[in-house]
Amino acid sequence: MKTNNDVEKSIGVYKESSMIITLFMVAAKGARSFLNCAKAEDAKEKGNECMKKNKPIEAMLHYTQALKIDPNNPTYYSNRSLAFLKVEQYYFALIDAEEVIRRMPHWVKGYFRKGEVQMATEHYEEAIQSYKKGLEMDPDDAALQNALSKAIDLNKKQKSKERRLPWLGGIFGLITSLMLIAADESVATNKAILESDIAKLIVIITISIAAAGLGYTYRMFLQKERCSLFEPPTDLFGDENIPDNGEKKTS
Repeated sequence: MKTNNDVEKSIGVYKESSMIITLFMVAAKGARSFLNCAKAEDAKEKGNECMKKNKPIEAMLHYTQALKIDPNNPTYYSNRSLAFLKVEQYYFALIDAEEVIRRMPHWVKGYFRKGEVQMATEHYEEAIQSYKKGLEMDPDDAALQNALSKAIDLNKKQKSKERRLPWLGGIFGLITSLMLIAADESVATNKAILESDIAKLIVIITISIAAAGLGYTYRMFLQKERCSLFEPPTDLFGDENIPDNGEKKTS
């Protein structure tokens, strides 16, 4: 028959064994986590080397591998955003930049990455806002300051150019109509087609308005073309490849 001392010893041995097993499991988990982090960092470094060699597609694959191992690391999203930008995959570049901001809102790199994508697609107003938000986090960041200055300058030029398009169209229409009237008068043997001043005025107004309308339409086309750069690409392989909540699914 076991005495109280034997029972207490058994309980003590059980507790010690449980503690050892727990410590071993924690250590094993920590070692596994450390190895995973090392693998992710190795994949990231390989991606960085590819970027230095101007191989953004290969770099993108390495960064994606790093994200499979450590999907919560904002640096990997930031690096992959740049790789996507290099191959003009603006939709995915923007998603990764926004994912950086979501995971680390006080890190200026996310706002810089987002601004760079917006600059590449000529969304200068949006880029200005991104750079300003980044400067709220770090007012002394020289890269953001320079980028903001450039975005402001390009935004002014873009707006000025687009404002002029309908006017330039109207002027072109006016010149064209005057040339038509002059040609009509010069080639007419007996009587010009546009003999009355009212007819000439109608032609001038009609062509000028039509040309101004074309200028306005072209301006709308340019704006729509810029917006289309952020549309998701056609999915050729099924829903499993569509990004979900900012994370890219790969097969």
